[in-house]
Amino acid sequence: RHCALNMSFWTNKLVLAPMVRIGTLPARLLALRYGADIVYTEELIDHRMLLCRRVVNETLQTVDFVGLDDKVVFRTCAEEKERVVFQMGTSCPQRALQVAQLVQNDVAVIDINMGCPKDFSIKGGMGAALLKQPDKVRDIVTTLVKNCTKPITCKIRILPTVEETLALAQIIEAAGASALAIHARLTHQRPREPVTQAQCDIVRQVAEALRIPVIANGFSLDLTDHASILASRALTGCSSIMVARAAQWNMSVFRPEGLLPVDTVVRDYLGLCARYEHDFGNTKFNVLQTLHEDLGTPRGEAALATQNERELYDLFGAGHLLDQPQRPVDAEQPPSKRVCVRDGDVCTMDWPFDYRRFGSNPLNPKTAVAQMCKVRNLTPPKYTCTQREGDRKFQAVCEAFGSKYSSTAWERSKKHAEQGAAGVCLLVNQAMLPDGTIKVQLPTGNKDKADE
Repeated sequence: RHCALNMSFWTNKLVLAPMVRIGTLPARLLALRYGADIVYTEELIDHRMLLCRRVVNETLQTVDFVGLDDKVVFRTCAEEKERVVFQMGTSCPQRALQVAQLVQNDVAVIDINMGCPKDFSIKGGMGAALLKQPDKVRDIVTTLVKNCTKPITCKIRILPTVEETLALAQIIEAAGASALAIHARLTHQRPREPVTQAQCDIVRQVAEALRIPVIANGFSLDLTDHASILASRALTGCSSIMVARAAQWNMSVFRPEGLLPVDTVVRDYLGLCARYEHDFGNTKFNVLQTLHEDLGTPRGEAALATQNERELYDLFGAGHLLDQPQRPVDAEQPPSKRVCVRDGDVCTMDWPFDYRRFGSNPLNPKTAVAQMCKVRNLTPPKYTCTQREGDRKFQAVCEAFGSKYSSTAWERSKKHAEQGAAGVCLLVNQAMLPDGTIKVQLPTGNKDKADE
């Protein structure tokens, strides 16, 4: 069943390669929208995934796999579900199976990384270390194929000879893998080293010998646009071709119509990051990869110097993306699910603060609570914050109107945590609608200083 499905799934396809820190949700969706047919996640290690719980994020309309520190390890969505390949780093059939069964309902294919040359992978018996352990390779693939509902694939590097490479590839095929991706470099080679004709020939000979589809990888130094991707696929004789560095530098390399200007690519990427509340550090990292040729210019240096989302987005004329709601209207959490729960003397509610909803509007939750206290001649609100160990996120308590209020959501800054607590205060006191509309009016020409 899996082989029949995968013959068409992997035929004449353009594939975004698995790349650490690159292959997160915004980049994967950007690749698909520009013309990629299939996208790989970054390699995710089995030990880390086994500590995750699966969470349906109704606000963002995503499925999140969240670690013990409440950080999202893997996020996916319906748009990519039928085209995303989950790549796992593992050295143990049992752990691999546990992870595969955790994610299999949310991805199209599960892939085992057998080619990563990094010390971390090799010392852990993962990645390229598996190239020299054919028995373990067989055990991992067989275990997954027998017990998973989704196709299983592997990604390897070439070995020194075509005979060695073919022997391993045939073990993987016999174990039941649905497809095989081959990086045309040896383990010790780095991306800056060109692939030789002899190495290309190894990939071609393996593709000709196997019955399952073979995906070629490692040719990004020769890839400059859509046409060159197709030419490289023909050169290798493979079913499909996988693109790494060329996509990292400009994701529009997948577009049949040609490359887009770097600024356009960055703005499109930032739009997806805003929509899915992507981590700023990773967002900046990916933008810098796109600017790799311009990092020495004033604009490149300005991008390197950005300290927060606002600075980065404004630099590319995309600040408006932070000032407008990016989520679908029907994705907002239903009011019925926002239930106030008493935790001691504190009223708690799940109300994450969405700064983009308020933008530069002076009437935010803290300002509204301060104004209500002022109008009623009550003691001004008081805020206390707690910082969690591990991810260093904050949670706040707002003391106002003789009661205490707190959001159960942990925020990245004290300021946002206090806004969340104030939002709960407004909701409980019916001064804000569930959609975030505040019913308090500010005096004309008087901006309260509560949030400064």
